[in-house]
Amino acid sequence: MSVPLVIRIAGFLALAVGASTVIFAFVDGAGSPHTPSAVPSAGLSAATRVRSINVKGLDPTDQFMNTEALQETIKRHDIPYLRIPFRDGWTDTQYTDLVKAVTNAGAIPVVIVPGACKNSLSASDRYLYNVDIETKNADYYVEYGNEADHSCDGGPGISAAAYTAGWNRDVPTLKANHPHAHFIGPVNAGYNGPYIETFMRTASPRPDVVSYHAYVCKPSDIEQACIDAISQWDTFATDLKNRMQNNVGYTTPVWITEWNMDGFDEVRYQRPFIQTWTVRALKEWATLLDEGKIAAAFQYSMSNNGTFGGSCSGFQLFCADGSETLQAKAFFSGI
Repeated sequence: MSVPLVIRIAGFLALAVGASTVIFAFVDGAGSPHTPSAVPSAGLSAATRVRSINVKGLDPTDQFMNTEALQETIKRHDIPYLRIPFRDGWTDTQYTDLVKAVTNAGAIPVVIVPGACKNSLSASDRYLYNVDIETKNADYYVEYGNEADHSCDGGPGISAAAYTAGWNRDVPTLKANHPHAHFIGPVNAGYNGPYIETFMRTASPRPDVVSYHAYVCKPSDIEQACIDAISQWDTFATDLKNRMQNNVGYTTPVWITEWNMDGFDEVRYQRPFIQTWTVRALKEWATLLDEGKIAAAFQYSMSNNGTFGGSCSGFQLFCADGSETLQAKAFFSGI
């Protein structure tokens, strides 16, 4: 794949690939990129703002990507953000179709690029050009990597210093080339206050949002432990807010870009308990949002989790036939 060439033509930022040129972004003033404003969500209730969703996008047959009825369902519920991966081996057209499904659903894309684990600036740049074109230069968000603290390119996770070094190497170029993108890090697998603090203190440019993931129990835990563990979310969010105010020197929105009961499929996703747990979880996220401790939360995941015990897996919101799982019935209630 050839590396795109960025050129400026009479106030526009253009992408030249081979013999063709696609103009995609306006440039303000004397050649300085337009600085995007924050994407507004103030018109949505707290209950809606904590109901963003992850799209698995494991391959180009993804159910959400290829089902207009499912896209319409998401649009009807005013889901604010949909988080999508970029997978190796997909064509530009397939990536564009995935982004198009998000915009068709009326949501703002949150896209993941490879991050610090790979020397992949040119690939990330190309991915984001596809997003620029399909979103028609509306603002969107980019997570730099995914759980690099847990696993990096098939090996062990990397330190906050190593992650930030990658951010400082790649994000200035990506931010300059894609002026409608807002950049998010460090995308931790779980809450790690010192890691996020180190990242925020040394990241250049500063992140537009910081993010981490939140799963509370494993199959061996009793149900009450899974309920009780939800209270940890306030502990974590309060700690991060204090670190920003007292140690970092600036604050930025906090997003939980993956959350659920267990990070792996298990039998309780097939039982009414998951509805009790989900209602409690959504209430906690809405409270933390009202208190200004988080700004968005993303359930994992939309669909394409197959079966569990011979039946539709409950570790997803929609079965292959489009029907809602038990968790979906709780997730979409109240909005």
